[in-house]
Amino acid sequence: MCQRRAHARYSTPLGEHDPIPPQPWTSRTLDPTNDDADKTIFYDRVNANVVVELMKNTLTPGGWDDLMLQESKFLFQSAQGVKSYDGPCLLKVVLEDIDPTSSVNIEMHRQSIEGAKLHDFKGNVVEMLKTIEKHYQAIVENGHAYDSDTYRRHLMAALLSGSNAVFNTKLQTIKSDVDACYGYNATITPQALIMSSKQQYINISRRGEWNKIDPRDAQIMALTTALKDSKTAAPAPAPSKNNDVKKERELYFEWRTSNKGSTATWKGRLHTWCPNHKKAGVFDGMYYDSHTPETHDTWQAAMDLKYGAKKNGKKSAQATGTASTDKSLKISEALKNVLCTNFCVSEDDLAKIVDSAEQDF
Repeated sequence: MCQRRAHARYSTPLGEHDPIPPQPWTSRTLDPTNDDADKTIFYDRVNANVVVELMKNTLTPGGWDDLMLQESKFLFQSAQGVKSYDGPCLLKVVLEDIDPTSSVNIEMHRQSIEGAKLHDFKGNVVEMLKTIEKHYQAIVENGHAYDSDTYRRHLMAALLSGSNAVFNTKLQTIKSDVDACYGYNATITPQALIMSSKQQYINISRRGEWNKIDPRDAQIMALTTALKDSKTAAPAPAPSKNNDVKKERELYFEWRTSNKGSTATWKGRLHTWCPNHKKAGVFDGMYYDSHTPETHDTWQAAMDLKYGAKKNGKKSAQATGTASTDKSLKISEALKNVLCTNFCVSEDDLAKIVDSAEQDF
């Protein structure tokens, strides 16, 4: 339709069922001074050219060059070789490139909904649901169907990907009714599920209980920092290197306990100042690269469990008279999946926890 109107504007009008002629398209010369019909078309061309100039001034030079790769879709040339770009056709090409509702991207929207996980949104239920709703609207507004039951099932999976026990208990109740096709929530609609979940998340957050760690989850978290404690200690460094290691540790300690701002970098690693670490007369805060003031309580709970695991591990080794010689620090895929799925820990954050285990203690 857009190109048909462009031909009426620059060339010869096409019939309703006439095919779009192949390129090149030729623009005809107008005589707006003596022909009233041409005067109307002339002003129509002026308006179309305004769109072209606006787009040219809006796009970056690189963006304009990329657009010109598709100029055959909106280019008309006069007999003298003068180029004219049809504004509406040009704008349509731009929208087809950036509009997420294009049919070629429908499958992408479905996959985004089906694969949504809370840890990708830092545990924020409202933000995750907003994103899911945008993908859903992009699908239906483009004329495609999304089965209500399938949409609801994908919403359930995304909402249950977090670790808050109170929130998950409520969702599991709804899911049980839906699965059984019986109960108060058996016929809950996707929109009602979204509204209910948002409100429950907001209420839990306002009580300060959303990030409250469950004891069982704390034990799982402790495993990531206590993995190395199931191994024997590494051999002591050679005497010639011992003084250098000691000096390095002293410099690092002095640097960590001197407040230079909310964040600072040591040898390329970003650290955050945590005021919760105090020792009278020695330091009143410390830099850490494994946690922030907001996650200090979770980290401390993991450390407390770690010391217990370390102590018990030593006693067990002494009692049996055996010791492992495997000093590698590894994490199984099963534990990795539990941490990333149930505790909303991203793979990058998990890697940082494991990498920093040797540095913290």
